[in-house]
Amino acid sequence: MDQKTKEEIAQFRYSLIGPIVSRVSLNHGEKYEMLRRISEGEYDIPYSSRKTVSLRTLERYLKLYEEGNLKALEPGFRQRAQKIPTEYIEKAINLRRENRHRSIEVIIKMLEKSGEVPVGVLKNSTVYDHFVKHGIARKQIAPKESYRKFGASYRGEILQGDVHHTMYLPDPEREGYKRQVYLFAWLDDYTRLLYGEFYFAENLPALENTLKKWIIMYGLAENIYADNGSAYSSHHLKNVCGRLSMNLIHTRPYKPQGRGKIEKAFQLVESSFKSEALLLVNEGKIKTLEDLNSYFRPWLDKFYNQRIHSSTKQKPMAMWESGTNELRKPTLNEIYEAFLYEEEKSVSKTGIIRVETNEYETESFLAGKRVQVKYDPYDLSKEIQVHFEGKRYENAVPAVVRRHHKKNFVAANEEASLTTGINHLELLKNESLKEIRGMSFAVAMNKKEGGNKYNDREELL
Repeated sequence: MDQKTKEEIAQFRYSLIGPIVSRVSLNHGEKYEMLRRISEGEYDIPYSSRKTVSLRTLERYLKLYEEGNLKALEPGFRQRAQKIPTEYIEKAINLRRENRHRSIEVIIKMLEKSGEVPVGVLKNSTVYDHFVKHGIARKQIAPKESYRKFGASYRGEILQGDVHHTMYLPDPEREGYKRQVYLFAWLDDYTRLLYGEFYFAENLPALENTLKKWIIMYGLAENIYADNGSAYSSHHLKNVCGRLSMNLIHTRPYKPQGRGKIEKAFQLVESSFKSEALLLVNEGKIKTLEDLNSYFRPWLDKFYNQRIHSSTKQKPMAMWESGTNELRKPTLNEIYEAFLYEEEKSVSKTGIIRVETNEYETESFLAGKRVQVKYDPYDLSKEIQVHFEGKRYENAVPAVVRRHHKKNFVAANEEASLTTGINHLELLKNESLKEIRGMSFAVAMNKKEGGNKYNDREELL
């Protein structure tokens, strides 16, 4: 292997861990989460047929880079090889053969603590190489796990959700500062149809807002497939999916089957949308989150969803529209009900229910009882539903309103060089016959019930 090839491979390896090593204040949890996300992607690895990089390999790249910078990421790089006594290796081999479940890290610690081996002499990579030679590496002795190819057979069978950390915009709350934006996206596994929006926060309200809009536009999915992030594993989301008869499936740790599809979409966002959007930020044409989303919607409609996909050989929107399976289209009121927050509360002797320091008056005969309440966490000024022993009673009426939304449930839409003069996003935006405007779910609920089963996306969004 010549030096140019080695450098090319090293540069690819650095491109994977670059976002991590460039951050100076990552704690262990943040670093692990970033590594996990990187390991779930698919990549064109130089001089290799593989498409993925394991979490363990990424950790090894990080360690190599910390020890020897970019040079250490070249294949075959060895930093002043230290000869390890044969007896040390034999002791490690015996410990693995004694208990094949022992990890290399545990084996090294056992030898060091027992005084059999000096601290720092044995390295994980060295022990691993010897284990491979003796056929006792974990992948050699572990039972083979078979996987069925992951993928949907028709539209609406599997809806993948994920969040992508993207660019920075001016912070609307602090002049002169910038703030990271997050793309919450949903992708139909069969057709690759994509929808998403940018937000300033990586939280449940942003997830809910985009999921509601997907359901309004395209109907309910049979299965929701997402990772184990806090927003996607929340108790509230589980309730929402249960009420709408959607099965919530979480990615198995270290086994992200099928996640490469949405990661591929994010790669296109990076190369095609973000690169152009940054130019518009520099030109002052994108200053706010609303500006950014006003360019992203036509990019989705006119470019991504109208572009022939490399795997399906079809355009996502055309493939979706040609589907023949029936889609479940709930009414706006059914969607609103499904997203209500549910809690158990005690009714005071005077018939008062307290929610988030607010007070609501309910029927007097419920005094002293434990009831189930359902309410809109984004608008606590509304009446709240009251359920007792499986029966719904009159709504409780707000008497004292101190908070207008549940804590941490601020509505997602309330977050506060040389150039050619040609920009892809500007062209796409101008191409739209009608500019699609953002609309909060609350606005949709104010429309007359006669238009609940909206099939026209532009009327809603």
